[in-house]
Amino acid sequence: MRLVLIPDGVKGACHSCNEKQKHMGNIFFDKLKKNYPEFYDEFVKKYDPSGIYMNNLLEAIKGY
Repeated sequence: MRLVLIPDGVKGACHSCNEKQKHMGNIFFDKLKKNYPEFYDEFVKKYDPSGIYMNNLLEAIKGY
C-alpha cells in the first residue's frame, strides 16, 4: 500500500489513493466539515490557499 501524503492527495485529487484511502478521506472530510467547520477552514487555508484543489478532491472521494 502506498502512503499518500496530504499535500499530494489534495493537489492530485487523491489520484494515487486506493479505495480504502478514498473511503477514509470521504469520512474524514464529511465529519470535519459537519462537526468542526473551523478546523475544516484551517485545513483548506493550509493545503489549498488558492481554492483550486479542494472541490476536485471532494468530488473524487465522494461515494467511497
